[in-house]
Amino acid sequence: MNEHQIANTLFDMIHIAGTAGTSALLGSVIGVLCLDNALRNDVMSEVNAVWNGKKTLDLDALDQLTILNQVILETARLYPPVRFVSQLTTEAGEVEIGEQKCPFQKGTRLLGSIFTANRDANRYQNPDDFDLTRNFSDILSWNGEGHERACPGKSLSIGFIKIFCLHLFHNYQWDSITEVKWDFEKVTAVTPNNLVLQGFAQRL
Repeated sequence: MNEHQIANTLFDMIHIAGTAGTSALLGSVIGVLCLDNALRNDVMSEVNAVWNGKKTLDLDALDQLTILNQVILETARLYPPVRFVSQLTTEAGEVEIGEQKCPFQKGTRLLGSIFTANRDANRYQNPDDFDLTRNFSDILSWNGEGHERACPGKSLSIGFIKIFCLHLFHNYQWDSITEVKWDFEKVTAVTPNNLVLQGFAQRL
C-alpha cells in the first residue's frame, strides 16, 4: 500500500467505520427492532440467555448473539451505514451502465452506490424484504471479504453494536416509540434520526 492508500484506510476505520457509520447502523438496527415485535422478542430472548443471570459477561458472549448478528448484517444491507464506495483506477478501462459503455482513464475515481447494489434483484431475491436467511458472506456494505479495499472497521462496528444491544435490551425498557422513518433522499448514511424511545427507564 502507498501512503495515500494507508491514509484512506485509516480515515475509513477511525472516522467513518468507528463513529459515523457505526452510529448510523446502530440507529437503523434499533429502528428495525422497534418495528418488528416478534424479531425484537427473539433478540431479547437471545440477549437474556447470554446474560443468564450473571452480572458480567463471558468472553464469548458476542459470538453467542447469532440472531442479533444476522439482524445487523441484514440491516446494513437495507440501510447501509456508508452509502457509497470509491476507488482510484490503476489502469484505463470501461464500465457498462445500462446499454452505455463509459470509458475511463487510469487514475479516475470511480464511485459506486452500495445502497443501489444492495437492492439489486439480480443479486438478492426479493431485495426490499428484510430476510435473516440470506447469504451475507460477501455483503457489500463492508465491501465483502477478500476484496482489494475491504472495510477494516467491520468487526469493530458490529462488536460495538452487539455490546450496546446487550446492555440496552437487558437493562432498560420503554413504553412507546416515535415514528421510525429512513430518509432515502440523503446522500449520506440512512438512519431513523427522529426515532425516540419514550418512557425510557432502567429495569428494576
